[in-house]
Amino acid sequence: NDFKGAVHVGDLGYFVAVGNYGEVETSPDGSPGSWTAAFVGRPENLTGVARGRTNFVVVGNSVPYPPNYGLALTSMDGSSWKVRNSATPASTKLNSVAYGAGVFVAVGNGGTIVTSENEGANWAAQSAGVSANLSGVSYITNSATNIFLATGAGGTILTSPDGTNWTAQTSGTPNALNCSCPTYAAGVYVVGGASGTILTSPDATTWTPGTSGISRDIYGLAYGNDNFVAACNYGYILTSSDGTTWSRQTSPLGSDGSSSRAYNAIIYVNGQFVLAGSSSFPPSAILTSPNGTNWTIIAKPQSSASLKALAYAPNTYLGVGNYGMIMQAGSLAVEAPQIKYTYASGTLTLIWSGGGSLLTSPDVAGTYTNVPGATSPWPITPLSEPSLYFRVQHP
Repeated sequence: NDFKGAVHVGDLGYFVAVGNYGEVETSPDGSPGSWTAAFVGRPENLTGVARGRTNFVVVGNSVPYPPNYGLALTSMDGSSWKVRNSATPASTKLNSVAYGAGVFVAVGNGGTIVTSENEGANWAAQSAGVSANLSGVSYITNSATNIFLATGAGGTILTSPDGTNWTAQTSGTPNALNCSCPTYAAGVYVVGGASGTILTSPDATTWTPGTSGISRDIYGLAYGNDNFVAACNYGYILTSSDGTTWSRQTSPLGSDGSSSRAYNAIIYVNGQFVLAGSSSFPPSAILTSPNGTNWTIIAKPQSSASLKALAYAPNTYLGVGNYGMIMQAGSLAVEAPQIKYTYASGTLTLIWSGGGSLLTSPDVAGTYTNVPGATSPWPITPLSEPSLYFRVQHP
Protein backbone atom coordinates (compact mmCIF):
# COMPACT_ATOMS: atom_id res chain seq x y z
CA ASN A 1 0.00 0.00 0.00
CA ASP A 2 1.35 3.43 -0.80
CA PHE A 3 0.85 7.12 0.02
CA LYS A 4 1.24 9.64 -2.81
CA GLY A 5 0.92 13.13 -1.36
CA ALA A 6 0.97 15.14 1.83
CA VAL A 7 -0.10 18.45 3.31
CA HIS A 8 0.11 20.12 6.72
CA VAL A 9 -2.64 22.38 8.03
CA GLY A 10 -1.12 24.54 10.73
CA ASP A 11 -4.29 26.14 12.10
CA LEU A 12 -6.03 22.83 12.79
CA GLY A 13 -3.14 20.63 13.93
CA TYR A 14 -3.49 17.37 12.06
CA PHE A 15 -2.17 15.38 9.11
CA VAL A 16 -4.16 14.10 6.15
CA ALA A 17 -3.05 11.17 3.98
CA VAL A 18 -4.71 10.17 0.73
CA GLY A 19 -4.43 7.21 -1.60
CA ASN A 20 -6.10 4.85 -4.03
CA TYR A 21 -9.68 3.54 -3.95
CA GLY A 22 -10.99 6.33 -1.72
CA GLU A 23 -8.90 5.69 1.36
CA VAL A 24 -8.69 8.51 3.90
CA GLU A 25 -6.56 8.27 7.04
CA THR A 26 -6.14 10.63 9.97
CA SER A 27 -4.03 10.68 13.09
CA PRO A 28 -3.56 13.26 15.86
CA ASP A 29 0.17 12.66 16.28
CA GLY A 30 1.32 9.63 14.28
CA SER A 31 1.97 7.70 17.47
CA PRO A 32 1.62 3.89 17.56
CA GLY A 33 -1.96 2.76 17.62
CA SER A 34 -3.37 6.16 16.74
CA TRP A 35 -4.85 5.27 13.34
CA THR A 36 -8.44 4.07 12.87
CA ALA A 37 -10.35 3.28 9.70
CA ALA A 38 -13.69 4.00 8.10
CA PHE A 39 -14.98 3.98 4.51
CA VAL A 40 -16.67 6.54 2.30
CA GLY A 41 -18.24 3.63 0.46
CA ARG A 42 -17.06 4.65 -2.99
CA PRO A 43 -14.42 3.06 -5.23
CA GLU A 44 -12.05 6.00 -5.73
CA ASN A 45 -8.36 6.50 -6.33
CA LEU A 46 -7.54 9.54 -4.19
CA THR A 47 -4.23 11.19 -5.02
CA GLY A 48 -4.14 14.64 -3.42
CA VAL A 49 -5.39 16.55 -0.39
CA ALA A 50 -5.24 20.15 0.86
CA ARG A 51 -6.83 22.24 3.58
CA GLY A 52 -8.52 25.60 2.98
CA ARG A 53 -10.10 28.01 5.47
CA THR A 54 -12.82 25.60 6.55
CA ASN A 55 -12.68 22.51 4.34
CA PHE A 56 -10.41 19.69 3.32
CA VAL A 57 -10.44 19.00 -0.41
CA VAL A 58 -9.44 15.59 -1.75
CA VAL A 59 -9.02 14.89 -5.47
CA GLY A 60 -8.56 11.79 -7.60
CA ASN A 61 -10.57 9.67 -10.00
CA SER A 62 -13.51 7.29 -9.83
CA VAL A 63 -13.18 3.52 -10.33
CA PRO A 64 -14.42 2.13 -12.64
CA TYR A 65 -14.07 5.16 -14.90
CA PRO A 66 -17.31 6.88 -15.95
CA PRO A 67 -17.27 9.35 -18.87
CA ASN A 68 -16.19 12.14 -16.51
CA TYR A 69 -14.15 10.74 -13.67
CA GLY A 70 -12.19 13.65 -12.22
CA LEU A 71 -13.18 13.53 -8.55
CA ALA A 72 -13.35 16.20 -5.84
CA LEU A 73 -14.49 15.59 -2.25
CA THR A 74 -14.87 18.10 0.59
CA SER A 75 -15.05 17.73 4.36
CA MET A 76 -14.98 20.14 7.28
CA ASP A 77 -13.71 17.60 9.81
CA GLY A 78 -12.09 14.78 7.82
CA SER A 79 -14.87 12.32 8.64
CA SER A 80 -17.99 13.44 6.73
CA TRP A 81 -17.43 13.90 2.99
CA LYS A 82 -19.37 15.42 0.10
CA VAL A 83 -18.83 14.58 -3.58
CA ARG A 84 -18.49 17.71 -5.74
CA ASN A 85 -18.68 18.35 -9.48
CA SER A 86 -15.02 18.80 -10.38
CA ALA A 87 -15.69 20.51 -13.76
CA THR A 88 -13.06 18.30 -15.38
CA PRO A 89 -13.19 17.27 -19.05
CA ALA A 90 -14.37 13.75 -19.89
CA SER A 91 -11.91 10.94 -19.10
CA THR A 92 -9.60 13.19 -17.06
CA LYS A 93 -8.20 12.32 -13.65
CA LEU A 94 -7.08 14.82 -11.05
CA ASN A 95 -3.68 14.14 -9.51
CA SER A 96 -2.92 16.87 -6.97
CA VAL A 97 -4.46 19.84 -5.18
CA ALA A 98 -3.14 22.91 -3.34
CA TYR A 99 -4.64 25.86 -1.49
CA GLY A 100 -3.48 29.46 -1.39
CA ALA A 101 -4.74 33.05 -1.67
CA GLY A 102 -8.29 31.85 -1.00
CA VAL A 103 -8.29 29.44 -3.94
CA PHE A 104 -8.05 25.66 -4.32
CA VAL A 105 -6.16 24.61 -7.46
CA ALA A 106 -6.34 20.99 -8.69
CA VAL A 107 -4.30 19.64 -11.62
CA GLY A 108 -4.67 16.51 -13.70
CA ASN A 109 -4.15 14.70 -16.96
CA GLY A 110 -4.19 16.45 -20.32
CA GLY A 111 -3.18 19.81 -18.85
CA THR A 112 -6.33 19.96 -16.75
CA ILE A 113 -6.50 22.73 -14.14
CA VAL A 114 -9.64 23.47 -12.13
CA THR A 115 -10.10 26.02 -9.35
CA SER A 116 -12.53 26.65 -6.51
CA GLU A 117 -13.02 29.92 -4.65
CA ASN A 118 -15.66 28.63 -2.22
CA GLU A 119 -13.91 25.88 -0.29
CA GLY A 120 -14.28 23.19 -2.94
CA ALA A 121 -18.05 23.46 -3.35
CA ASN A 122 -17.91 24.65 -6.98
CA TRP A 123 -15.14 24.31 -9.55
CA ALA A 124 -14.22 26.14 -12.75
CA ALA A 125 -11.93 24.94 -15.54
CA GLN A 126 -8.87 27.06 -16.35
CA SER A 127 -6.52 27.07 -19.34
CA ALA A 128 -3.05 25.67 -18.66
CA GLY A 129 -1.82 26.34 -22.18
CA VAL A 130 -0.32 22.82 -22.29
CA SER A 131 -1.67 19.31 -22.90
CA ALA A 132 0.83 17.43 -20.74
CA ASN A 133 -0.34 15.37 -17.77
CA LEU A 134 0.14 17.46 -14.61
CA SER A 135 1.23 15.53 -11.52
CA GLY A 136 1.85 18.06 -8.77
CA VAL A 137 0.92 21.53 -7.57
CA SER A 138 1.90 23.63 -4.56
CA TYR A 139 1.20 27.13 -3.33
CA ILE A 140 4.47 28.78 -2.41
CA THR A 141 4.64 32.01 -0.46
CA ASN A 142 7.82 33.86 0.47
CA SER A 143 9.16 37.39 0.83
CA ALA A 144 9.66 37.70 -2.93
CA THR A 145 6.52 36.19 -4.43
CA ASN A 146 3.35 34.18 -3.92
CA ILE A 147 2.71 31.64 -6.67
CA PHE A 148 1.15 28.33 -7.57
CA LEU A 149 3.79 25.99 -9.03
CA ALA A 150 2.63 23.00 -11.10
CA THR A 151 4.73 20.23 -12.65
CA GLY A 152 4.13 17.34 -15.00
CA ALA A 153 5.09 15.16 -17.96
CA GLY A 154 7.83 16.09 -20.40
CA GLY A 155 9.52 18.45 -17.95
CA THR A 156 6.46 20.70 -17.70
CA ILE A 157 6.66 23.54 -15.19
CA LEU A 158 3.86 26.12 -14.88
CA THR A 159 3.58 29.12 -12.59
CA SER A 160 0.58 31.28 -11.70
CA PRO A 161 -0.08 34.15 -9.30
CA ASP A 162 -3.76 33.30 -8.91
CA GLY A 163 -4.51 29.80 -10.24
CA THR A 164 -6.18 31.24 -13.33
CA ASN A 165 -3.38 32.75 -15.43
CA TRP A 166 -0.54 30.31 -16.09
CA THR A 167 2.92 30.73 -17.62
CA ALA A 168 5.04 27.86 -18.95
CA GLN A 169 8.65 27.84 -17.80
CA THR A 170 11.61 26.09 -19.43
CA SER A 171 12.82 23.21 -17.28
CA GLY A 172 15.58 21.93 -19.55
CA THR A 173 14.60 18.28 -19.02
CA PRO A 174 12.38 15.90 -21.02
CA ASN A 175 11.77 13.77 -17.91
CA ALA A 176 8.40 13.69 -16.20
CA LEU A 177 8.33 15.92 -13.12
CA ASN A 178 5.96 13.66 -11.23
CA CYS A 179 6.67 14.85 -7.69
CA SER A 180 3.31 15.69 -6.09
CA CYS A 181 4.61 18.62 -4.03
CA PRO A 182 7.17 21.00 -5.54
CA THR A 183 8.63 23.04 -2.70
CA TYR A 184 10.53 26.20 -1.72
CA ALA A 185 12.88 26.83 1.19
CA ALA A 186 16.23 28.43 1.97
CA GLY A 187 15.93 30.69 -1.07
CA VAL A 188 15.50 27.91 -3.63
CA TYR A 189 12.62 26.22 -5.45
CA VAL A 190 13.00 22.44 -5.81
CA VAL A 191 11.07 20.01 -8.04
CA GLY A 192 11.61 16.29 -8.56
CA GLY A 193 10.62 13.59 -10.98
CA ALA A 194 11.37 10.51 -13.03
CA SER A 195 14.75 8.77 -13.01
CA GLY A 196 16.04 10.77 -10.06
CA THR A 197 15.49 14.15 -11.70
CA ILE A 198 16.07 17.13 -9.40
CA LEU A 199 15.80 20.75 -10.55
CA THR A 200 16.41 23.93 -8.56
CA SER A 201 15.69 27.58 -9.23
CA PRO A 202 16.11 30.90 -7.39
CA ASP A 203 13.01 32.40 -9.02
CA ALA A 204 10.84 29.53 -10.43
CA THR A 205 11.83 30.69 -13.93
CA THR A 206 15.43 29.64 -14.53
CA TRP A 207 16.02 25.98 -13.65
CA THR A 208 19.27 24.07 -13.07
CA PRO A 209 19.67 20.28 -12.72
CA GLY A 210 20.86 18.90 -9.39
CA THR A 211 22.47 15.57 -8.52
CA SER A 212 20.21 13.12 -6.74
CA GLY A 213 22.51 10.12 -7.09
CA ILE A 214 19.66 7.73 -7.94
CA SER A 215 17.82 6.63 -11.07
CA ARG A 216 14.42 6.07 -9.45
CA ASP A 217 11.42 8.42 -9.40
CA ILE A 218 11.15 11.15 -6.77
CA TYR A 219 7.56 11.42 -5.52
CA GLY A 220 7.63 13.80 -2.53
CA LEU A 221 9.67 16.73 -1.18
CA ALA A 222 9.66 18.57 2.14
CA TYR A 223 11.94 20.94 4.05
CA GLY A 224 12.65 21.19 7.76
CA ASN A 225 15.47 21.34 10.31
CA ASP A 226 17.80 22.86 7.64
CA ASN A 227 17.28 19.90 5.30
CA PHE A 228 15.34 19.02 2.17
CA VAL A 229 14.11 15.42 2.26
CA ALA A 230 12.92 13.46 -0.78
CA ALA A 231 10.59 10.44 -0.72
CA CYS A 232 11.34 8.13 -3.65
CA ASN A 233 10.37 4.93 -5.40
CA TYR A 234 12.20 1.69 -4.53
CA GLY A 235 12.51 2.81 -0.88
CA TYR A 236 15.04 5.60 -1.40
CA ILE A 237 15.18 8.46 1.12
CA LEU A 238 17.38 11.42 0.16
CA THR A 239 18.50 14.51 2.09
CA SER A 240 20.11 17.77 0.98
CA SER A 241 21.06 21.02 2.67
CA ASP A 242 20.85 23.06 -0.54
CA GLY A 243 18.46 21.14 -2.84
CA THR A 244 21.24 20.48 -5.35
CA THR A 245 23.46 17.73 -3.93
CA TRP A 246 21.72 14.80 -2.25
CA SER A 247 22.70 11.93 0.08
CA ARG A 248 21.01 8.56 0.59
CA GLN A 249 19.68 7.67 4.02
CA THR A 250 18.77 4.31 5.54
CA SER A 251 15.21 3.27 6.29
CA PRO A 252 14.43 1.00 9.27
CA LEU A 253 12.32 -1.06 6.88
CA GLY A 254 15.48 -2.23 5.12
CA SER A 255 17.93 -1.24 2.41
CA ASP A 256 16.84 0.89 -0.53
CA GLY A 257 16.70 -0.33 -4.12
CA SER A 258 13.89 -2.79 -3.34
CA SER A 259 10.92 -3.01 -5.68
CA SER A 260 8.76 -3.95 -2.66
CA ARG A 261 9.03 -0.41 -1.22
CA ALA A 262 7.93 3.00 -2.46
CA TYR A 263 7.92 6.23 -0.47
CA ASN A 264 5.47 8.65 -2.03
CA ALA A 265 4.50 11.35 0.48
CA ILE A 266 6.41 13.46 2.98
CA ILE A 267 5.64 16.50 5.11
CA TYR A 268 7.41 18.38 7.91
CA VAL A 269 5.38 19.52 10.90
CA ASN A 270 6.06 20.33 14.56
CA GLY A 271 9.73 19.41 14.36
CA GLN A 272 9.39 16.10 12.54
CA PHE A 273 9.20 14.67 9.05
CA VAL A 274 6.39 12.21 8.38
CA LEU A 275 7.01 9.92 5.41
CA ALA A 276 4.53 7.43 4.00
CA GLY A 277 4.42 4.86 1.26
CA SER A 278 4.33 1.12 0.75
CA SER A 279 6.35 -1.86 1.84
CA SER A 280 6.03 -5.63 1.80
CA PHE A 281 5.61 -5.37 5.58
CA PRO A 282 3.93 -3.40 6.93
CA PRO A 283 1.83 -2.94 3.79
CA SER A 284 1.32 0.78 4.48
CA ALA A 285 4.59 2.21 5.73
CA ILE A 286 4.67 5.35 7.88
CA LEU A 287 7.98 6.65 9.22
CA THR A 288 8.96 9.71 11.26
CA SER A 289 12.26 11.52 11.68
CA PRO A 290 13.45 14.75 13.34
CA ASN A 291 16.16 15.35 10.75
CA GLY A 292 15.57 13.14 7.69
CA THR A 293 18.42 10.83 8.70
CA ASN A 294 17.22 8.81 11.70
CA TRP A 295 13.83 7.18 11.06
CA THR A 296 11.31 5.39 13.28
CA ILE A 297 8.52 3.07 12.10
CA ILE A 298 5.06 4.27 13.17
CA ALA A 299 2.42 1.57 13.58
CA LYS A 300 -1.02 1.76 11.96
CA PRO A 301 -3.85 -0.66 11.15
CA GLN A 302 -3.06 -3.04 8.33
CA SER A 303 -5.24 -2.47 5.29
CA SER A 304 -5.41 -3.67 1.72
CA ALA A 305 -5.80 -0.06 0.52
CA SER A 306 -3.04 2.06 -1.01
CA LEU A 307 -2.56 5.49 0.56
CA LYS A 308 -1.46 8.33 -1.69
CA ALA A 309 -1.23 11.58 0.29
CA LEU A 310 -1.01 13.07 3.80
CA ALA A 311 -2.27 16.24 5.44
CA TYR A 312 -2.13 17.76 8.91
CA ALA A 313 -4.38 20.01 10.95
CA PRO A 314 -4.30 20.64 14.72
CA ASN A 315 -4.58 17.48 16.81
CA THR A 316 -4.86 14.80 14.13
CA TYR A 317 -3.39 13.38 10.93
CA LEU A 318 -5.66 12.48 8.01
CA GLY A 319 -4.98 9.96 5.24
CA VAL A 320 -7.10 9.02 2.23
CA GLY A 321 -6.69 6.21 -0.25
CA ASN A 322 -8.04 3.10 -1.94
CA TYR A 323 -11.38 1.34 -1.60
CA GLY A 324 -13.23 4.33 -0.16
CA MET A 325 -11.45 4.00 3.17
CA ILE A 326 -11.11 6.85 5.67
CA MET A 327 -8.72 6.50 8.61
CA GLN A 328 -8.90 8.99 11.44
CA ALA A 329 -7.70 9.21 15.02
CA GLY A 330 -9.35 11.73 17.31
CA SER A 331 -12.01 14.15 16.16
CA LEU A 332 -11.55 17.62 14.77
CA ALA A 333 -13.68 20.09 16.67
CA VAL A 334 -15.24 22.29 14.02
CA GLU A 335 -16.62 25.61 15.16
CA ALA A 336 -20.06 26.29 13.75
CA PRO A 337 -20.34 29.68 12.06
CA GLN A 338 -21.64 32.40 14.36
CA ILE A 339 -22.96 35.72 13.12
CA LYS A 340 -22.70 38.90 15.21
CA TYR A 341 -23.13 42.58 14.49
CA THR A 342 -22.01 46.07 15.45
CA TYR A 343 -23.75 49.37 14.75
CA ALA A 344 -22.09 52.76 14.42
CA SER A 345 -22.85 55.97 12.52
CA GLY A 346 -25.74 54.46 10.59
CA THR A 347 -23.82 51.39 9.42
CA LEU A 348 -24.68 47.86 10.53
CA THR A 349 -21.64 45.57 10.26
CA LEU A 350 -22.06 41.79 10.24
CA ILE A 351 -19.20 39.70 11.65
CA TRP A 352 -18.96 35.91 11.55
CA SER A 353 -16.44 33.21 12.32
CA GLY A 354 -15.80 29.72 11.01
CA GLY A 355 -15.87 30.73 7.34
CA GLY A 356 -18.96 30.09 5.25
CA SER A 357 -21.16 32.20 2.95
CA LEU A 358 -23.45 35.06 3.94
CA LEU A 359 -27.09 34.50 2.89
CA THR A 360 -30.06 36.87 3.07
CA SER A 361 -33.87 36.68 2.92
CA PRO A 362 -36.77 39.15 3.42
CA ASP A 363 -38.53 36.47 5.49
CA VAL A 364 -36.97 34.65 8.44
CA ALA A 365 -38.50 31.37 7.19
CA GLY A 366 -38.12 32.20 3.51
CA THR A 367 -35.66 31.28 0.79
CA TYR A 368 -32.16 32.56 1.51
CA THR A 369 -29.90 33.68 -1.33
CA ASN A 370 -26.16 34.28 -1.43
CA VAL A 371 -24.82 37.82 -0.89
CA PRO A 372 -22.28 38.16 -3.72
CA GLY A 373 -18.72 38.88 -2.57
CA ALA A 374 -19.63 39.05 1.13
CA THR A 375 -16.78 38.48 3.55
CA SER A 376 -16.54 39.17 7.27
CA PRO A 377 -16.78 41.99 8.35
CA TRP A 378 -19.61 43.02 5.96
CA PRO A 379 -21.06 46.55 6.22
CA ILE A 380 -24.72 47.25 5.42
CA THR A 381 -25.69 50.85 4.67
CA PRO A 382 -28.03 52.61 4.34
CA LEU A 383 -30.49 50.81 6.60
CA SER A 384 -34.01 50.92 5.15
CA GLU A 385 -37.23 48.94 4.81
CA PRO A 386 -38.08 46.23 4.08
CA SER A 387 -36.35 44.24 6.79
CA LEU A 388 -33.77 41.63 5.81
CA TYR A 389 -32.64 38.50 7.64
CA PHE A 390 -29.11 37.08 7.42
CA ARG A 391 -27.46 33.76 8.13
CA VAL A 392 -24.10 32.10 7.45
CA GLN A 393 -23.82 28.69 5.78
CA HIS A 394 -20.78 26.48 5.31
CA PRO A 395 -20.03 25.21 1.76
